[in-house]
Amino acid sequence: MRQISKLLRYDKILKNQSSNSLFQLNKQLFQNSSNINLNSKRIIFQTNYNNQNHKNNHHINYFSTNTNSNSNSNSNSNSNDFYSSNSNRSVGWWLLGCSSLIFGVVIIGGITRLTESGLSITEWRPITGILPPMNEIEWQIEYEKYKNSPEFQQIHNWMKIEDFKRIYFWEFLHRILARGVGLSFLLPFAWFISKGKISKPDIKMCSALFAGICGQGALGWYMVKSGLEETIAEAPPRVSHYRLAAHLGLAFSIYMGTLQTSLRVLLPQYAASSQLIPFTRNIKKMRMITGMLSGLIFTTAVSGAFVAGLDAGLVYTTFPKFGDCWIPDELFLLKPNWKNFFDNETTVQFDHRIFAGLSTIGIGSLYSIARFSAKGALWQALPKRIKFTMNAVLLALFFQINLGIATVVYSVPVSLAASHQAGSLTLLSTIVWLMRELRRLRL
Repeated sequence: MRQISKLLRYDKILKNQSSNSLFQLNKQLFQNSSNINLNSKRIIFQTNYNNQNHKNNHHINYFSTNTNSNSNSNSNSNSNDFYSSNSNRSVGWWLLGCSSLIFGVVIIGGITRLTESGLSITEWRPITGILPPMNEIEWQIEYEKYKNSPEFQQIHNWMKIEDFKRIYFWEFLHRILARGVGLSFLLPFAWFISKGKISKPDIKMCSALFAGICGQGALGWYMVKSGLEETIAEAPPRVSHYRLAAHLGLAFSIYMGTLQTSLRVLLPQYAASSQLIPFTRNIKKMRMITGMLSGLIFTTAVSGAFVAGLDAGLVYTTFPKFGDCWIPDELFLLKPNWKNFFDNETTVQFDHRIFAGLSTIGIGSLYSIARFSAKGALWQALPKRIKFTMNAVLLALFFQINLGIATVVYSVPVSLAASHQAGSLTLLSTIVWLMRELRRLRL
């Protein structure tokens, strides 16, 4: 019995131990399952949190990537397109105003030359020369200085002091406006730099333009000085046509640079429509032709300075022929032959007409590409601004051709000749504008 009772007790103990073990095992399993659930919840939460962070990070990176891609595209466009800027728009409006002032100075300079007023002021005083003669004594002093010049002694010896005042007015106005351009450029430029409104590339560009403006003043006096020097009796006193061409060429260069920079700021790039993608090659060809045309029109204008400096517009006053000939006989009178392109009045006028004709053909070719490529599909796909600008180029060309013909036929009157010079700047302006509109397209 004792053995049986021991066995029963032992069995009970085993059951209790097994139940306790089972309880401990279940408890441990429950804890493990709880930990597993808790850990799984933590994992799920952490996964969701990470996914959310990944989404957020992806969202941020998306804009950052866009920004970088935009900056990269901008940097690429900056490397491929000279006409891109990050400056404040007010910088663009300021430069546009400066280009308008330069336009006016160039026209006044043309009138000054046409009225033979350029040698009326015989000194260069950049600071003290901002005031005209204020009384009769000062006028008499300036008049006496002019009477000692070769131009007065050989050409204008008939002039009285009242006649002198009229030509003095145009030269003084030209010089004072040129000083105004310098101040209107320098003072706002310094302000924009101090306010951080102008980008570094534009600072470099504007610094070069201001250096050109300062150099233009010195070059203008260098040109005038050539007309104040003693000349041989057979040659009338006048400024060097080489220096005149350099003076006009630098003025046109400053004008183009100022206008291009202003349009680069005011007219940023934008993505081209899907309709233009098939015409990418045509657009690039139009860009190339427009750039070449700007150079050709510039060359035509500089050749016009040689025509003006040599009075070559008076050699032949017929159009389209040169007298009774299509090609004049006096093209190569000078030796060596290259001198004829710069010193022979007939050749200089002939060259100017050739350059004008090439410009006309080039603009016509550009319009034909835009208007008739793919049976007019390119013209339909082009933005309205580009089509408007191309029509403006054609209109400016039409007026310029007619002004040029009228200037020759009527023997270079002041009004027509000045209008013709203004027409050349207007035509160049429309080409620069068209070039910008084409380069705005991000293809």
